[in-house]
Order: sequence, then structure tokens, then C-alpha cells
Amino acid sequence: MPWTGKRKIINRILNPSPTYQANCQISKVLSMIPENSKIIDLGAGGRKITPDTISIDFVKIGDTKIIADIHRLPVKTGIIDGVFCTGTLEHVEYPEKVIKEIYRITKPKSIIYIDVPFMQCYHPDPVDYWRFTIKGLELICIRNGLSLIESGVNIGVASSLTWISMEFFQAIFSNRLLNKMLTPVLGNLILPLKYLDKFIINNRNNYAGASAVYFIGTKS
Repeated sequence: MPWTGKRKIINRILNPSPTYQANCQISKVLSMIPENSKIIDLGAGGRKITPDTISIDFVKIGDTKIIADIHRLPVKTGIIDGVFCTGTLEHVEYPEKVIKEIYRITKPKSIIYIDVPFMQCYHPDPVDYWRFTIKGLELICIRNGLSLIESGVNIGVASSLTWISMEFFQAIFSNRLLNKMLTPVLGNLILPLKYLDKFIINNRNNYAGASAVYFIGTKS
């Protein structure tokens, strides 16, 4: 899932998030990028990773600096030191084109962080197209010029179970009003399951049912 910033308490109650990022990589990746670097956040969703990060999205949200189609970035070739792309590739028509654009705009030895869903339910923004295994994410990145530094699970199998359970209950209640009334209640009852990821995220078998996976790489 994309980073959503600080959510208001009422929004958390009415629209509980089904996932818990037990293995967030953002701070670690930032520590790999030198100070005063040019950093871009693709599909930022209104967030600011750092005060100077250039946030790009297809609509104006929060502090978005550039509104653009990330298949064709309005950025010069070879000028960027770091790229973040979290929970975004599933929403674009051509993920490989986006990765090629990331390769084009970055400098040699730049740092690229990408995370994508594996076991997640449909979540349009505005559309939802793709899911990726760890090996699939590695392949699509390496095939388009990036070198692997590290890959793994950032949102675990407990979050997968939570999300699927919430969708199960929504599917049971076909009446729209009943669905709207009961979903927050059931969602908040099921919600604590996702925090089990905190204890099992490093289990070697977690990748088989992970909610989301990540790739940290560089441009050779």
C-alpha cells in the first residue's frame, strides 16, 4: 500500500487500513542516499519523504510538485540521485515503461526503491492492474537496467489475511447500506490480526503469502 500520511482518527475508524508495514524500508533507503541529493517520489500520494523530495503524481494531492504521467516523466536524463516508487506500479498500464523511465532519469550509482503488492485485494487508484512476486519484481527491474541490492517482504502474510477477511465480510453483505454500516465494525474487529506481522515478518516463509514486497537497487 502507498504511504498515506497521518490519518484523522475518525477516518481510521470508518476506513480502517487492512495492512501494517512491519518492515518499512524508507528510512534505511534514505540513509543510503547522500545528503543534498535530488530525490523523486513517484505516485507520492501527497506525502513528503523529505522536505526537498520532488513528489510526482497524476493528480494534485497535498504537496505534489509535478503532475504527470509517470510513463513519460518531465525530467531530464541522468540527473536524479534517488527514486522512491511505493504501491504504485500496480496502478500503471505499463510497469516496464515506468522502470525504464526511472533508469533514464537517474545517475549511475543512484538508489532506487520500489515496493509492490503481492497478496492484496483489488484497490483502484484509479485502476488496479498488477500483482508481483519477489522474483517477478526482481526480474522486471533487472531486465530494465537496475542492479539488485536487496529485496524482501515489507508487508507480511498477516496483513494479507486481514485484508482478505475484510473483503469476505463485505462480499457477504450485498446491501449497500448494511455494508457501509457493518464494514467499519467488522474491520476494526479483524484489524488486530495485521499486527501479528510484527512478530513473523522475518519468517523465511513469509514471502509465500506476503501482502507486499520490495526491491532496493541501483543504476549500474
